[in-house]
Amino acid sequence: MFDLKLIREQPDRARESLRRRGQDTASIDLILTADEERRKSLADLEALGIIDFDRGIRLAGSRFYVLAGAGAKLQRAVIQWMLDVHLAQGYREVYLPFMVKEQVVFASGQLPKFRDNLYHDVERDAWMVPTAEVPLTSMHAGEIIDAK
Repeated sequence: MFDLKLIREQPDRARESLRRRGQDTASIDLILTADEERRKSLADLEALGIIDFDRGIRLAGSRFYVLAGAGAKLQRAVIQWMLDVHLAQGYREVYLPFMVKEQVVFASGQLPKFRDNLYHDVERDAWMVPTAEVPLTSMHAGEIIDAK
C-alpha cells in the first residue's frame, strides 16, 4: 500500500523503502505523474466552474464539493443513464421517503448501533434515511408476496 502523502513529500524516502524490500521503484514516478495529472485536471474543472471545492468544504467540511453548470448536468446524466440501464434490465424504480419510523431503522440494522450518527426528528419521531436500503428493507414488511 502506498502512502501518497509520503510519496509527494519525500519521494526519495519512498523509493528507498521499496528498494529495501526488493521492489521496483518505477511505480513512484508513475504515481507522482498520475497525481500531478489528476491535480491539473481538478484545477481545470475548477477554472471552468464545473466543480467548487472551496465552497463544498465551507458548506460541509473536508472531502465535499459543489457541482455547478456542466458538472451538475453531468452528474444528473450519469444518474439518469444508470436508471435507464437498470430499468431496461427489468428493475422497478421507486422513490422512497427520506424520513422513516424508528422500527424501520431497527429492521435495517442501523439502530441501535448507529444511533449517535443518525439524524432524528424528536417531535415527529422520524429518522433521516442514511441509505436507500433502510426503507427498502421494510417496504414490504408484514406482507406475504406471491412468488409469481
